[in-house]
Amino acid sequence: AERMRERMAQLTRAAEERRVVELEYYSAHRGALSVRRVHPYWIVESGAHFYVFAHCELAGETRHFRLDRVRALTVLNEPFSARPPKSPDAGRMKPVFSGTAREQLIVEFSKEASQDVADEWRDTPGAIVKSTRGKTRLCLPLFNDNWAVGFVLSFGRHARVLKPARLRETVRATIVKALKAHGA
Repeated sequence: AERMRERMAQLTRAAEERRVVELEYYSAHRGALSVRRVHPYWIVESGAHFYVFAHCELAGETRHFRLDRVRALTVLNEPFSARPPKSPDAGRMKPVFSGTAREQLIVEFSKEASQDVADEWRDTPGAIVKSTRGKTRLCLPLFNDNWAVGFVLSFGRHARVLKPARLRETVRATIVKALKAHGA
């Protein structure tokens, strides 16, 4: 928590001073670390996570970088002059549950994570929470595979994809890539 507050303060200060920031960032859906030079505009909170909305020099456009995936950051003594995008939707997080659901996501959570999952998701429209034998199953409409992979991985060993099988394989492949990236 202290490290997160410190990073938020550094990024907020860099945004106010319009200074370029170098991030060492872990991409969950790629399963890899990368170094990104960004022009931070502001911090966004969505659900249980904080993001920095920034122009990414590598991508050549704005992106949201989840703060708990920032492994290191350096505020550079290098100004940037570009203003934040003027669109009223710029920086707004796209809804995770929008469009047409392709299929159902079913995730089973360990006894250790069950109560937190049940408390957080029980009143979410479209979510079905079933608890038995101390474990919790969460059934959600699946709109976005990348979000689902990141969501499951954020629980570590405490979450297991039951359906769809293809997403379970994507989570497994992402873990394998991450282990390879770390020499395991």
